[in-house]
Amino acid sequence: ASTSDILVVQGSTDLTLPKSVYITNVFPVPHFSGTVVSNGFAHTVLNSKTTLVKNDATSTAVISVTVYNNADEVYGYNATKYTLDEAVYDNANIAVKTNLDFRTPIDPGESLSFDVEFSYAEGADLTDNVLNSILTFEFLPISDISINEEEIVVKGTLDKFLEILNDPTDYATITNAMDANYQTFNPNHASYIGNVIGAQSDDTEIIETLFDGSLTLNINGKDELVTTLIKRENVDNNERTGDDYSYGRWWSTTVRGCEMTIYLTNETIGNYKDGDLIVVYAAVFTKDANGTQWYQIGDMYEGTAEVIGYDGSGGNDSFTTDTWKSVNGKTIKQEIAAVRS
Repeated sequence: ASTSDILVVQGSTDLTLPKSVYITNVFPVPHFSGTVVSNGFAHTVLNSKTTLVKNDATSTAVISVTVYNNADEVYGYNATKYTLDEAVYDNANIAVKTNLDFRTPIDPGESLSFDVEFSYAEGADLTDNVLNSILTFEFLPISDISINEEEIVVKGTLDKFLEILNDPTDYATITNAMDANYQTFNPNHASYIGNVIGAQSDDTEIIETLFDGSLTLNINGKDELVTTLIKRENVDNNERTGDDYSYGRWWSTTVRGCEMTIYLTNETIGNYKDGDLIVVYAAVFTKDANGTQWYQIGDMYEGTAEVIGYDGSGGNDSFTTDTWKSVNGKTIKQEIAAVRS
């Protein structure tokens, strides 16, 4: 049997391009010792394979990316993002960076080309020379990008912290760890937990497990480690908000109306000495009387705090929240009082 009729399908379709920035072209840049090949791209996501020269610390590979702004407003470059994982970025020995400046603008209807460079990371295994990666070049409306680049490093942590506070199991993990840190004649140890360099290993493991990678953000190919201290104390001067806790061994003292304040920095604290000031961000969370949900009060505030030892002694592995002042010269309690007034 055979068929002799011709099937003809007629019709039309509309292809609507996204009202945002998206990649229009990529091509390898020649004359570098390494090679990088595009496996495909969509929106602002690039899938590629890079091969560097083994045992050559200077080996690099470069690919050029062109993006187009199809939106009705100016967009700006925010970050190059990836996660170290076998499925998406499988070789930490190879680092990536772009030649774009933070907040580089793209006007509506305009294109922008930039280079993406792959090279061996500092201290890398120079025999592990192949990288399969999926990179996201993040472009946002330029009005949505903070002028302060450091602020971007810590903003993503706040949403995760709110999730932790509102998960009964995770919240109990944090508060139980604070309770376990109590030492006789030093009740402050019952009020905080952190993942700073000098933190107890249990504290660090608890924090980093709960935040599940949210304390590290990749900016321009560099992993920025966000160091945090979480402190419970009465910030809004209201004992009916927040939560209570008790401490003591032979007696019991109850502290009422405690908010949860998260202090964050991406400074390398070990580069400073005891008493130096470093940039630290702070955000306060509470819940109303008889309320079950935690929420943020006010904004995330930029400020400074003094370097100190994690256990409160002299050192340069932590910072002290008692010395924290905002850029406006206010304590965290004064900042929150202004919101509550």
